Amino acid sequence: RIPEIVCPNCAQSIRTLLGNDLNIAPKTVYIDIPTKEVAIVIDSDRPESDHMIMQHVKNALQPMFTLSPTRLIWPLILKGILGTIAGIALVVLMVGGWGIPLIGSVLIAAVSSVLTLYLGWNIYQSAFLTLFKTRRLNMDALFTISTLVALVVSIVACFVPGLPMMFDAALLILGFRQLGLAIEESAKKKILTGLTFDDRMPRVVAKFEDDQWKEVSVGSLKAGDVITIPKGEVIPVDGRCDDACSFVHETNYNGNPDPIAISRGRLLRSGCRVGQTVSSMQMTVLKTYDESYHMKIDNMIFDLQNKRASVEKTADKILRYFVPIVIIIACIAGIVVGCFFPPALAIQCVVATLVSACPCTLGFIIPLVVNVGIKKGREQGVFFKGGEPLEATAEVNTIVFDLNGTLTTGQKTVNSVSIMPDAIDSSSAIMKILTLLESRAKDSHTVAEVILDYTQKRLTEPLTEAERDSATVETLHSGVIGRIADEEYLLGNMTMMRERGVQIASAVSEGEIVGVDQVIYLAKGNRVLAKINISDPLRKDASAVICALKKSGKDVHLCTGSDEVTAAHYANQLGIPVRNIQFNCIPCDVIVNQNVRNEKMASLAHQNDIIARKTKLKVIQDLQKLGRKVAFIGDGGNDAPAMTACLGIAVQSDTTDAVTEAEASVLIQGPRLRPLLAAFAVSCQTIRNIKLSLGVSLAYNMTTLLLAGGLLVSIGFVLNPAVGVLLMIAQACLLLGTTYYYQRKPLKL
Repeated sequence: RIPEIVCPNCAQSIRTLLGNDLNIAPKTVYIDIPTKEVAIVIDSDRPESDHMIMQHVKNALQPMFTLSPTRLIWPLILKGILGTIAGIALVVLMVGGWGIPLIGSVLIAAVSSVLTLYLGWNIYQSAFLTLFKTRRLNMDALFTISTLVALVVSIVACFVPGLPMMFDAALLILGFRQLGLAIEESAKKKILTGLTFDDRMPRVVAKFEDDQWKEVSVGSLKAGDVITIPKGEVIPVDGRCDDACSFVHETNYNGNPDPIAISRGRLLRSGCRVGQTVSSMQMTVLKTYDESYHMKIDNMIFDLQNKRASVEKTADKILRYFVPIVIIIACIAGIVVGCFFPPALAIQCVVATLVSACPCTLGFIIPLVVNVGIKKGREQGVFFKGGEPLEATAEVNTIVFDLNGTLTTGQKTVNSVSIMPDAIDSSSAIMKILTLLESRAKDSHTVAEVILDYTQKRLTEPLTEAERDSATVETLHSGVIGRIADEEYLLGNMTMMRERGVQIASAVSEGEIVGVDQVIYLAKGNRVLAKINISDPLRKDASAVICALKKSGKDVHLCTGSDEVTAAHYANQLGIPVRNIQFNCIPCDVIVNQNVRNEKMASLAHQNDIIARKTKLKVIQDLQKLGRKVAFIGDGGNDAPAMTACLGIAVQSDTTDAVTEAEASVLIQGPRLRPLLAAFAVSCQTIRNIKLSLGVSLAYNMTTLLLAGGLLVSIGFVLNPAVGVLLMIAQACLLLGTTYYYQRKPLKL
């Protein structure tokens, strides 16, 4: 942690210093401006010890920057009080009209000069070293120029009549600057408290050791330890519940505010909270504090700080040129005012212009608001992977949902197997055929395992090795083609049956069974033998979430690999219009005609215009060509290509794929979809606050530059430099107050 970080200019200076040091040679440098934390990524095979590398870092940064666990506020307050009191005392002496002897004037000048150099030493050092080592001008450069100009002019005025005495201005500027920094640090500390899971963890817990309960540090816990957590306390480590019955709140994990009942053996994630209805909960530790869930999330968030919102990058570009522009404006203002007014007014105008400008607020307030937004999302079960996806979420106007495992629970079950009246095979024979086919396809289709589990329980006799060896299958996107004892069978959805020329009219006319969401057909030749009726219930809040998204103005689409009937069945329940349904979608381009094996099927394919199926990626791209800002929400491995083409949101389910989670920019945790509403609410609220802060900061700086730069002088007023510093502090307090209000403001879902 580096206390001197106050804006992107400081952060860039640190990157330059570390990047130019051959002893460090970092691969990446992550800097979080609000928390002042720096993470350096280096090659893992370096021979030096961690202590030696840390020493290289200190040598590269010092004396410009210091490494410290935290920035102490009380030294800033003491320096601020000292400078303010000394400055006010000088003002009283100057306007009091008392006759001060020469020796007294010399003494005042000497003491004022020493105090000015003492109060501003760190500022001067930072400004000069930053300029010479990184060729950059930071906020400290403005205070260095303004206070040293005031000091030098005051010393010269002791010998040259007509120049202003500005010892008081230099002291007041530095005093107010130190007090302003103290106020900023205090406010940011209050806002940042609780932004990470680590901030909320208890530091000690009761551990059962040597036949008694002892208080120990959470950092000392190891796997196998037995601990007890009091009611209302946060669980500090991953573990397993030892109580017969207990209650926990998983709000920090999945956004669900209601307590859930758990029993002995239930796995517990760190960051969850023990319910208020129990006195305490006993658990067995499974992972250390640093290996537990909350630390993984905190570390992941810090690593993703480089994914910054475009508005943050815009602020960085402004700050890059802000300080040089302010210095140029101050010089021009001084020259112009000096042409029409006494030199004293010109110098005062220059100093006031330099100290009134406040680029630092522009630099730290935006990352601070982004951090608060990410924290608010995490509390609702939403994990934004940095500021960039947080900003992109607010721009979304079109949402494309995957179906299975996203809008549904992903927990498929076979309701029944309906044998067609004209099927010549017996029920037991069909169960055997299904078992042979699905046992070969279970690694390629998730529904295969469900069907296999159902049919194996209904076999009248076990399968022989010869029967198993006689079965071969070819897996396709919409089903399988199998061969058993020289007979070819097709097992798949309606789309596959139509593509293969199977007559399914009679099977469909059998009628829809209540509670069935998907139908899989078994066919031999061009005749359906049986249909497997499968249910995959919608998530409990799916319909309510879709309704809320539509009310908020979002255009909702359904894009699924399921057939037309299945897609229409779910869309009807969810209220998604027919025009927004895309079915039979595949993850990547596959030409269906390549699977047609004979001339008869090829002719049928040509007659029915069977061409390359639409992919989920193509659906996204078509919407983007219409100017839509698209978010794709899915869970399976086949959703990963679509995730990369737009804002990808991964929903947790029993079928969630690790690749999809990695490609997604936003993660929705838990069994509910309601956190999705929180994701859009948090992002809109965050971006609105950022734009407000950016507007206020730019308006303030433009106004103060105009006023201090000569506008007030033209109408007979002069802005005292000390007043300029107070205005700067007032602006910082206003923006910090706005951020604090945003942090406390509840979400409207």
